[in-house]
Amino acid sequence: MPAFPQVLIKGEPNISYICSRYYRAPELIFGDLWQYDPAPETADPKLKARYGLFIADLLDLDRCPVLVPALAPAFDVARTLAARLGDSDIALTATAGGLDVSVKAERKIITAELPKLAGLARELDLARLSVNGEVVVMPRVPLVQMGKAMVPIPPVSFLQATAAGEDVLGTLVCDGLGKARSVADLFSGCGPFTFRIAERARVRAFDSDRPAIAALIAAQRTVR
Repeated sequence: MPAFPQVLIKGEPNISYICSRYYRAPELIFGDLWQYDPAPETADPKLKARYGLFIADLLDLDRCPVLVPALAPAFDVARTLAARLGDSDIALTATAGGLDVSVKAERKIITAELPKLAGLARELDLARLSVNGEVVVMPRVPLVQMGKAMVPIPPVSFLQATAAGEDVLGTLVCDGLGKARSVADLFSGCGPFTFRIAERARVRAFDSDRPAIAALIAAQRTVR
């Protein structure tokens, strides 16, 4: 969750949460205003801030019952890479070529480390390893099926959580198009809907994400 430092001034309205994503809690987005009072016990009860304390235990997970089998090695891969790179955000995608792993490390990776990281990626049998936006090694092209196309996805691609979920959404989109013969797929990404729509109508895909569009074009050239 993002943090928004604010200066609180007695008696002035304060917005408790700033957010553009409407799947967040609605009471934190729409009309949730309160006035700051350094002495809450004397403030108007209707304007008092909400106070709360979140307490949680961090659990060291070694498996997840909802992961597809291809992601079973995810925990070991993440731990191995974190041990080498330090604090990191690690994203893993199951592809036809194997695991595609993108790491956002907090520290700068020096050039001298790259050969060792490439060797580690091969030991872990990764299709591709990217660190801080740079591809370290790609033994196999990470391909994801979208409709009848096999798309060479760029690192950190936006995908649905599961292939089954994407199939459901794709079916709903195509059903909603009815008998339309010409379609514009806005914010197409690398083509999860584009290629499904193309099986029944003429479609033009638009997106500002250049790597995603490049992947879509590359996949389009292979579809028969």
